[in-house]
Amino acid sequence: MTRRDVSSLQTTSLKEPIMSTLTETAAVFTPRILPAAEAEAWAVSARQVIALPLTDAGVQDVIRLAPGEFAPLTGFPSEADYLSVLLDGKLRDGTPLHAPVTLAITQEQRRDITRGQLVALTDLAGRLIGRLEVQAVYPRREHAERLARGGKVEPLGARRQWLLGGPVDVVPQALKGAQRAAAEELFPWGLS
Repeated sequence: MTRRDVSSLQTTSLKEPIMSTLTETAAVFTPRILPAAEAEAWAVSARQVIALPLTDAGVQDVIRLAPGEFAPLTGFPSEADYLSVLLDGKLRDGTPLHAPVTLAITQEQRRDITRGQLVALTDLAGRLIGRLEVQAVYPRREHAERLARGGKVEPLGARRQWLLGGPVDVVPQALKGAQRAAAEELFPWGLS
């Protein structure tokens, strides 16, 4: 086998699995956007459950999860996927992900949140963004995050040392608000 043959084998073997994985992921992902009637019902129910206020970056993560920008993720990762991304740069199923998408909470919030619980996700102003079905509560590995990101981790301090994992669903109004904000950022002089 010549050097050229080896080179073409390597190129082919690298491209095919990546492309098929991306194609399969796109084909099976279901957007995590609540239908209007379910969103209205959740808006009422959300008043009775724990609300987690998200930073602007957290809101953007949730908004990006909903249409599948982080597919195959349907929400915040389990502890096993979180660790796999930190150690190997990919999810357990082999999907590349350069950094984990996380939802960090405080010790006080941790005391009130259990697996199987639905929590309301809001922005800092209290507007409903969506919901999270808590499937995992696990400790944040800040040192491992720092190593995985080449030392570029914004420390959350001792306050937010727990992470939540589970699927998210977004209310349609949150997407409209995010689209409007993005348009205003791109076109500060107005859209009319």
